[in-house]
Amino acid sequence: MSDLDQEELIATRKLNGLDDNLYKEESNTEKNIKIAEYRYMIWNDVKKEYQFPRICETTEKGANTCLFNLIGNDARKYRFKVVRVKKEKAKVIIQELKRQAKISRLHRELPNIDYGTLHDLVIKNERN
Repeated sequence: MSDLDQEELIATRKLNGLDDNLYKEESNTEKNIKIAEYRYMIWNDVKKEYQFPRICETTEKGANTCLFNLIGNDARKYRFKVVRVKKEKAKVIIQELKRQAKISRLHRELPNIDYGTLHDLVIKNERN
């Protein structure tokens, strides 16, 4: 065995003109890391908000497919866009969408309690 680590071995082989799969494997792992940093979500251009918290995919095609599976041909409408979002921001967006859905469900069951009070109660409950 040699004392070279993986990066040095790849660099040496490239310098000597050897074109093999070692370099390709490295570039594939870099692409996977870049893909993992982003998510694709659905943006509604009419309402100016993210929708469908269940759709958070690593590829644009995957998000589009999920949207078609969820709502059918209505996904062809101009208002829905597949948008690339950073992974951390996607988590926050999903959490907020789920919170809004929970508040709406509670408001349907308890219409006498105003929306703001329900919002405060849900946030307080999430902290505990």
